Amino acid sequence: MINGSKLRRLRKDRGWSTKDLADRASISTSIINDLENERDRAVTISSLTKISDALEIAMIELLPIEYHTANQAISAEEKELIRLFHSLRDDQRSALLAFLQSLC
Repeated sequence: MINGSKLRRLRKDRGWSTKDLADRASISTSIINDLENERDRAVTISSLTKISDALEIAMIELLPIEYHTANQAISAEEKELIRLFHSLRDDQRSALLAFLQSLC
């Protein structure tokens, strides 16, 4: 399963329709719609690769936070920070990182 709301945000941040993303990834719009709405659907690694390549992101960015932290001992607060960070737009991430770096 992938993070459907994140996929939708990434697509919309680029000003793309589901058809735009589907065309850029060479997959069907029904796959994009099903993934964004988190409908139970077996998605192939090939499709995830095509989507992440079209969005110019790492494939892991599409996966739920649990996949990012599965082998790490991190606190609930750290998991929440990661979840929130991944919900931000690119410009918001940059601003947050600049702010955090100013604290160190």
